[in-house]
Amino acid sequence: MKSRDLSTVQAIRKKKKLGAYPSVSVVFSITLSVLVMGVLGVLMIFYQSQSDIIKKHITVHVYLDKELSPEKIDSIKTLLSTQKYTLMEEGKPVISYINKEEAAKKFINETGEDFANLLGDNPLRDAFLLNVQPQYTNAKNLRKIKNALEEQSGIYEVVYFENLVENINNILPKIGFALLSIALLFVFISIILIHNSIRLAMYSQRFLIRSMQLIGAKPSFIRKPFLVRAVLLGLLSGVIAAFLLFVTIWGLDQYLDEFDVHLHIYHTLEVVVLLFLAMLLIGALIGLASTTMAVNKYLKMKLEDLY
Repeated sequence: MKSRDLSTVQAIRKKKKLGAYPSVSVVFSITLSVLVMGVLGVLMIFYQSQSDIIKKHITVHVYLDKELSPEKIDSIKTLLSTQKYTLMEEGKPVISYINKEEAAKKFINETGEDFANLLGDNPLRDAFLLNVQPQYTNAKNLRKIKNALEEQSGIYEVVYFENLVENINNILPKIGFALLSIALLFVFISIILIHNSIRLAMYSQRFLIRSMQLIGAKPSFIRKPFLVRAVLLGLLSGVIAAFLLFVTIWGLDQYLDEFDVHLHIYHTLEVVVLLFLAMLLIGALIGLASTTMAVNKYLKMKLEDLY
């Protein structure tokens, strides 16, 4: 009988321990919310990577004057390679050279028409195919590149697909804005969900907070155990959410690999680390902010309002 009474007393003390509010629902809500934010972060990273990939495929055709010497062609290639707007991959400029004979063969294979028999000569020109950095693929920069290159000796004309560039630059920002709007909406909903969960959990501690006030405890002393617990629960939730997110992405990446589709998330370790740390930080900060507001609410609440 005594052991039963002792266990009852210990249970009551444990229940009334300052800061020991129910944590399962809080961890669940924070984990779910941080996971949603992580998914949205992955979508934004995927959008940015795909946007850059699309822009990297925009090609500038640099047509050369006829009867240029090999030395002059090499000097033009060197000029293109050293420009700041030229796309670099693995330390090498993305430039390819197509002479007029190769261009004629490609044209005949694609159209089935041999214009050489009709004209008696090959009207095509030697050309360089130049890929530019994604930040230079807007219409204004490409126009500047075109005008600057056409002033160079040995370059006859510079051509790029203006309609394609215009469509890409019109569509991609709209997609990005839509994703950002959705992300902000879900962040707002997640914050409300976490705040309500913590406020409900703190409800069971309202009389203990009042008791601590009555015996003269300072607000900072009362807040401390709640805030420490909130940070720990937020970090725990961030770890769980990050683990679930990256396991899901890894499995999805393995599945999509069969279709030669990649999410481009694991290609840079920095992105993975930053996203993981961001999820931990978000979980801890939201838990800390919500707990602070909830504790302050009960610290300022009148006694009759506690019932």
